[in-house]
Amino acid sequence: MQRIRDKKILFIFLFLSSLTLIILMVFHFLKPQKPHPTYEDFSQTAIEEGIFNLNHLIAETFFHLGLERDQWQEKIISKTWRGKTYPFIEINAQKPKALTWSTVKTSFISLAQKNPKITLRLRTPTSKKWEFYLGWNGLITHHLVFNHFLPLLPKEKPMIAIIVDDLGYDMSVVKSLINLEIP
Repeated sequence: MQRIRDKKILFIFLFLSSLTLIILMVFHFLKPQKPHPTYEDFSQTAIEEGIFNLNHLIAETFFHLGLERDQWQEKIISKTWRGKTYPFIEINAQKPKALTWSTVKTSFISLAQKNPKITLRLRTPTSKKWEFYLGWNGLITHHLVFNHFLPLLPKEKPMIAIIVDDLGYDMSVVKSLINLEIP
């Protein structure tokens, strides 16, 4: 009698398990499927690609003018135009003594003539600085300033957070961290 009862319980268990599995499979295949997300080959938009191509052309122009890489500094700012954010690049460069306004102006005019998408705006030069505005597709994307001396940008210091979970109430770890000299 006990044996027949055990077989019935086993049969009911296997039957209900199978039925549950079948129901779960039906729900899985009948639920609406979301399409897989599509990924672009390049994460940059067309305007960003144009801006960084222009940035590369500006660097080439600087090298042709005789400026070394440490004679200019770039600062990237996010700006918004028609609801889209794009990088606006400010470049501060040191004026070499051998260069004249007309030489630099001619170089950037020839740069603007290389590609019809490049826009160039000149500001009247002063004794302290020369300013140029360059753009891509009519959108001003670069501000170039030539100064006698290159202003030093403040170096960004790394931000650090130290979290100590002292479950054992041993304050020696915390005290040793507080005494650290961080540059």
